[in-house]
Amino acid sequence: MALQTIICKHKIEQECQYPDLPTGCEVTSLSMFLKWTKHQNLLADGDMIDKNYLAKIIPKEKDPQIIKDIHGRDVRVGGNPHRAFVGEPTSKESYGVFHGPISHLLELYVPGKVRDMTKHMTEHEGITYLETLLLSGAPVIIWISLELREIKHTDTWLDVLKFKEALSSSTITSEKVPEVHWRSPEHCVLLVGYSSTHFYVNDPHTGKLEHYDKAIMINRWVLLGCQAVTISL
Repeated sequence: MALQTIICKHKIEQECQYPDLPTGCEVTSLSMFLKWTKHQNLLADGDMIDKNYLAKIIPKEKDPQIIKDIHGRDVRVGGNPHRAFVGEPTSKESYGVFHGPISHLLELYVPGKVRDMTKHMTEHEGITYLETLLLSGAPVIIWISLELREIKHTDTWLDVLKFKEALSSSTITSEKVPEVHWRSPEHCVLLVGYSSTHFYVNDPHTGKLEHYDKAIMINRWVLLGCQAVTISL
């Protein structure tokens, strides 16, 4: 393959999520991002930015589990990744977390600078969008699939907080509780650069700088909700 001119690439130390955090790709990506901000002299508090510490302090809700509804029927309820990490980053059986909680955790370290740039768009729009974010000067935390594998819907459960509200109300049934739909293999990486054909990411799964085909990566990014978190400089 001919050498590609990398238009934008941040030099950031890579981190691997294993073996400590088998489902902790999000906090590992955040850890790499925070170490970059430390080198940029942007951290409000730069002492505790280890991935394991971030895994401890990220808000968590339980993995899906079977419990009884008000009619005595078995229902599956669990956390909401838009609100908290579902399960534990140290568990192979847990799920993950989305852009909202990661943005809130980042805000603790760089208050007033966090930009949650998540918004729905087409694949064609997405390539230009991510390139523009990188050209703003900071890396970007994004959600794609592990090794760019095909994304499939693999799990569904009821939102645990909404389910508890239903239990306390005689007018709400479990059929009306919002569902959480999980797509696999969900993954989170730190976007650091791009060329004419590839995006460059620090991938917690490999612990290396990887280059991924733009068209395939954008497809996976769009399917996982076009999630993107960065900061303003």
